[in-house]
Amino acid sequence: MSDNKITSGDKTESKKVKKVKVKKPNRFTKWFREMFAELKKVTWATKKQIINNTLIVLAVMVVAGILIWVLDFAGSNIFSMILRLFKRTPDVLPTPSATPTAAVESAANALFVTFGLR
Repeated sequence: MSDNKITSGDKTESKKVKKVKVKKPNRFTKWFREMFAELKKVTWATKKQIINNTLIVLAVMVVAGILIWVLDFAGSNIFSMILRLFKRTPDVLPTPSATPTAAVESAANALFVTFGLR
């Protein structure tokens, strides 16, 4: 510590100057202070705006889902029709056999022919 002498008129005063340690703010606390300061500047949406935007998002999701379903359905039907052009299937169902596996295959073939998948 150092002694500084200050003269004021006739009197000489001795004053000790204390060195004060300046504590650096922690980076973590500094980051939080700055973050809260920025959050105070944000213009937050009103409840009405949030509800309106949520309904718009839900409506767009439903429309997009329906559109994807329609395109998928149309694409699969077009693909099936193209495959049917190149593959001939008998119009008569195969005769059922005694084995369970053959019976399941026969039922599956009947369903495919009924719904036009084969």
